[in-house]
Amino acid sequence: MVEIITDEKDWGAIVRVDIPGKEAIYFAGFDKKEEQRRADIYRKLYDKCGSFDTLEVGNVPLKIACSGNPALAAYMYAVQRQPVQSIALHLKVSPSTVEQYLSDIRRGRR
Repeated sequence: MVEIITDEKDWGAIVRVDIPGKEAIYFAGFDKKEEQRRADIYRKLYDKCGSFDTLEVGNVPLKIACSGNPALAAYMYAVQRQPVQSIALHLKVSPSTVEQYLSDIRRGRR
């Protein structure tokens, strides 16, 4: 079971995603809600695709690429920390479509 733990700080929050058998993944930033959202999306992407590599911006693991635009958007947002506008330009869709992809992934609809 993947577990998410949030630790609030004066300056923001650290959100830890614990995945059994793997190192914990940390999301830290000034906006607690944003980091929690990234962590939730990461967890759902992991649930959908299983383990995947963390690659630099411009590269995406094959299993993520083969899972479609919603998974690509989720990876670019949660793992590579790209802004929605940048993801939209890369995928050639509107920012609202990217937001819908992220919302669907987070809620387990894709």
